[in-house]
Parts: sequence; structure tokens; C-alpha cells
Amino acid sequence: MQRIRLMLPALTLSLAMLSAPGFGLTQKEANNLFSKKHYSELVSQIDAQASIELYAVKLMALVEQDELDDAEQLTQQYLSKRAEEPQVLKMAGDVYAGMAQHASIFSALGYAKQARHNYEQAYRLAPATPQIADALFSFYLYAPGMAGGDADKALAVAQALRDPAPREGALALLQYYAKEDKREAFDALLLETKQAFPQDLSLALIEARQFEDKPERAIAILSRAKDYPAATEEQTGLLADVYYQLGKYCAKSGSQTELGIISLQRLMTGGDSVQWDKYQGWAQLRMAQLLLTKGELSQAKTWANQALSISDDGNLTKAAKKILKKKRV
Repeated sequence: MQRIRLMLPALTLSLAMLSAPGFGLTQKEANNLFSKKHYSELVSQIDAQASIELYAVKLMALVEQDELDDAEQLTQQYLSKRAEEPQVLKMAGDVYAGMAQHASIFSALGYAKQARHNYEQAYRLAPATPQIADALFSFYLYAPGMAGGDADKALAVAQALRDPAPREGALALLQYYAKEDKREAFDALLLETKQAFPQDLSLALIEARQFEDKPERAIAILSRAKDYPAATEEQTGLLADVYYQLGKYCAKSGSQTELGIISLQRLMTGGDSVQWDKYQGWAQLRMAQLLLTKGELSQAKTWANQALSISDDGNLTKAAKKILKKKRV
């Protein structure tokens, strides 16, 4: 059956950046299991006495297993007892947004409506909480109109966030300007925000994305960002994004291959503190492309085969098979 894609960015549904005491499993252990797709283990080990953040991992594990009825039933049970807690409402929004991306188009719109309702209720109770404001902003900005997306409302949430949280509000506004192709406003705000937050990894990633067709520009931005401090779990995750994007842009440009290879190696050897599993498949493909540029065909094919064994993404499959068809000159 056809499915609807809400195109919600990772930060809306992110589990890796949450940190709270666990019940049985720690949050870090649960996040690692989730990234490794050990969904059944998470479902069996986490109960309703766990923290909100930890219970969210269980619910999203059910969603990833396409057990949408069970995920919805447990979400509603949890919500019925804590319906006035903003973080619980936000969690429910995350779960419904995830369900919308796993459901047929006929069910997806209903789930999206529930996601929007819960995000709006959470925002009504705690409009100055960046995590909650960002969830609603991201839904409004990236969900299609028929699923409840609304760019004007996204703009209003971003603008309102700038007073209680200047950095988060500016980052949201930059995303809005980029998506709505408001280049002049984007450039002006980018300059202002870089002056206020000169070593911000999120800001560097947003800026680099504006140069998909000019990879050398993106490489220059990210080459500086890779040396920014990363003292928190969130920053460590963002640094992993920087490493992957460097590898990608170096592969796309066909230049600075050693920088790209080193960046991907750092990503792959980051350990449990870096949730790099989301790049598996694509990280291997970028490594294959970089090695191919260096003329190391045999190693490139090894990495291309690894990429194929991990991911069934159509674009990745096409690119990997193209490498495997190469013959040594």
C-alpha cells in the first residue's frame, strides 16, 4: 500500500540526544539498542514505570516493528494518566508522527492529525521549552499541507522562540528561510547568528546544506566545524553529522579524498558515544566512492558490497552497483 512521507527532520523524532535515568536499562543503553535495531529487546525490558524519555524508546521500537496498534494503545494509556504534562504530550506527538511515516496513506493522515494535536497541546502548556517548540515547528514546516503542515505557523513558532531561547529560535528561523527559499533573510540571520554563536555545530551543518551544488564551499565550512568543541552528548551527535557530511561532500566533489576518508573513519570508530548507526550503508558507500576516486578499485568494491548488505535504499543500491560494475583499466 502507498505510504505518506511526512519528511520530519531527525530532531523531531530524535531519541539519541535525550538523557534521563533509566529503569533497568539506562537511557544510553536503550538508545544504543535502538540504533542497532534491537527493538524486541527494548519492548520487553522497558515498562510504564520508566522515565518519559525511556518509555518513548519502547514506543518508537514498536513503531519500527510496524506494531502500530500496540504503539497507539500504550501511548493512549500512558497519556490518559499524564495528559497535562507537556513532555508526555510531546512524546505522544513523536510516536504518532513516527506512526504516520509507517502507515498506509489512508491511516497516515489520521496519525498525522493526532501528532499535530499533541504537539499543539504540549506547546500550549510550555511554549518557551525549546524541545517542545522545535517539535511543533518541525511538524508545521516539514509535514505536507494535507497532513497538517503550515509554513506560516512554523514561522510564528520560530519567531516566538527567539525571546526565551535565542539560539534555538535562530536555528529554527534559518531552517524556515532555507525551506522557503528566502535567501536574503537567510544570509542576514546567518551572519548575525554566527557572530553570537561562533562555534556552533548545528549552525555549521545548516550553512553547509545550502551548498549541495557547491561541495567545495560545504567542505570549507565543515572542515572548520570538525574542530569545534563537543562536550555534551548532543554536540557529540552533531559532530558525527559533521564527519558524515564531510565524507559525503568530499565524495561528491571528487577532491580532498583523504579528508573525506579520515572523517568517515572517525565516524565509524566513534564508539557508543557516537550514534553513527543511522549512517550505516551510506557511510560505507561514501567510503567506496572516495576509494574509487583514489583508484583503489578493489577496496572500493569491498565497501560497496558492505553498503548493499546493510541498506536497501534505492539510491544507495544504484550507486553501489555502479561501483561494482567498474572494471580495472
